[in-house]
Amino acid sequence: MKKINFNKVEYSIPETWQEVTLRQVIRFDELNRLVPESPIVALVSSYAGIPMQELKVSKVQGVNKIIEILQFVFTEYKPEMSNGFNFKDQTYECNPDIAEMEFQDWISIQTVLYNYKDNPVLGLPKIIAIIAKQPDEKLDDIDLEARAKLFLDLPFTTAKNLEFFFTRAVMALEVVSRLSLTQKEQEEIILQQFLELDNTMKKRRADPGISWLTRFQIGFWQIYLKYIKRDLEKSFNTKVTKYSKKNFIRTVKNSYTKLAKIND
Repeated sequence: MKKINFNKVEYSIPETWQEVTLRQVIRFDELNRLVPESPIVALVSSYAGIPMQELKVSKVQGVNKIIEILQFVFTEYKPEMSNGFNFKDQTYECNPDIAEMEFQDWISIQTVLYNYKDNPVLGLPKIIAIIAKQPDEKLDDIDLEARAKLFLDLPFTTAKNLEFFFTRAVMALEVVSRLSLTQKEQEEIILQQFLELDNTMKKRRADPGISWLTRFQIGFWQIYLKYIKRDLEKSFNTKVTKYSKKNFIRTVKNSYTKLAKIND
């Protein structure tokens, strides 16, 4: 922290992301929404703790000295994978296996995400309070509001590292879930994509504002789309054997490649 004297008052100014708290980031987000035309004023007020009204009437030279100290905020922090941290002599950890998370935790997270969908950063302390607990602690054992308030003083880097870990873990779980889909579900997903693409092309072709050449190209792709769809449905209807399973996987991959080509 850098100690400075500003208008006869001493302030502590963070010099790195590690010295910024979650409270300060949230405060900046709130002020920036209130006065979107003055982001630098909101930034200095939030991170330095100087009232906005005082900053607005202060001398440029004095404010510039603080902005120079805060130059690090213009470099985005790159979070690291971390599922635990120590804070105020206590250890907190997020279950490394998201699939083992209790259902009540998952529902609570979804509720927070919904309640703060327009301003996600405000919900971050509560999400951390839900996913990061002390050993053998459960959601019913804690006062969620009190714990979220406590975590406002977490280093911003700790909060982002945990958020990064949790987001990646959820993404990995979703990938595993998709890979576990049955062949029938895979068929339905792919055929639905064909239908959506076909409908999109029909609408584009019906647009009176497009040129005859564009309309001709769309017509060509519609014919091509029918061809690969017929070929795909034929593969789907083939009796499943060891060979046809491999063929099915290959057909699915080829279909996605062709769909991507048409979309381009």
